[in-house]
Amino acid sequence: MPAMPPGGVAIIDMAESQGFPEAERISGVVITGSHAMVTDQAYWVQKLAVWMPKVLARNIPTLGICFGHQLLARSLGGLVAYHPGGLEIGTVPITLTPEGKQDCLLGVLPEVFMAHATHAQTVIRLPAGAQLLAQNPFEAHHAYRIGKNT
Repeated sequence: MPAMPPGGVAIIDMAESQGFPEAERISGVVITGSHAMVTDQAYWVQKLAVWMPKVLARNIPTLGICFGHQLLARSLGGLVAYHPGGLEIGTVPITLTPEGKQDCLLGVLPEVFMAHATHAQTVIRLPAGAQLLAQNPFEAHHAYRIGKNT
């Protein structure tokens, strides 16, 4: 189990970690990108997918970026697969939905903004109860929120 410094930040390499902090001991989670694919079902990905619902059940603020965004969707019942249109790569325009314009994190952005994107897999179907926050013509689910904190 990785050490959690009091009031500090723990950075965990999921592929190398022997475990994850107990949900009771954390105040926020950020899951970033990875060279791994969610659908590859690596041991550490499966372990993380079991841990995430425990964190989310405690309403701990959680941000998933790229791989993390896909893993959260899959952990909560969404569908992740290779994008049928292939790769999205480069600097692309992304449009906020009406919900995205009201979101506390994304709402500070312009309605259409440019972002760097590189991904082969995508969230094909959002989990039940998810609110779509951002998309573009190629990628239907660039950003979403589940509940208040995810």
